[in-house]
Amino acid sequence: MTSLHICDVIDGVKHFIPCMVVENEAGYRPMGKPHNGMMGERSILDPQPYYWGNTNDECQAVCDSYNKRVYGIDREEALEIIASSMRAQNNL
Repeated sequence: MTSLHICDVIDGVKHFIPCMVVENEAGYRPMGKPHNGMMGERSILDPQPYYWGNTNDECQAVCDSYNKRVYGIDREEALEIIASSMRAQNNL
């Protein structure tokens, strides 16, 4: 999980959405993405987004904690996974 500066603005306040990045797989998935596109208008059928902070740094801190607790990986390992995803994108 990582914060890629994706957020919803609700009543003038930013709510940052974490993204899932998979090792050696191109791209990322915002958690709670609307069915009609990343920045599309939400419907009642869409999954609810995860909001993990009101700043990018706050969201990233929650992502780092989540990665350690759930996946047992530290920030350096997460960055290696992100880099592998970027390499996979370049190989398409």
